[in-house]
Amino acid sequence: MPSAYVEATQVADNVPPEYPANERRLGHEGTVVLLVRIGADGTVQGAELAAPCPFPGLNRAALRAVEAWRFEPAQRDGARVASELHVPIVFQLTMPKSV
Repeated sequence: MPSAYVEATQVADNVPPEYPANERRLGHEGTVVLLVRIGADGTVQGAELAAPCPFPGLNRAALRAVEAWRFEPAQRDGARVASELHVPIVFQLTMPKSV
């Protein structure tokens, strides 16, 4: 009989990463994909770059932010289990609208 598995999900009140001032000033944007190891209690046990963007400051900011995040842990057959999850972090500058 196959087991029922539910993937971990982010908690809604996770604080987004701070946009590094130098990267913002240079107009750098990008997406960083992290491989996040999540404990059965929903805490982040570790994270690494799965698909870094070309701007090191954005990669560092994404890693710093996700270390403090919480997740609803994955479940197997109704029991909470440790898991890994790919998490994309998008850094996008918003241009002011012209009047």
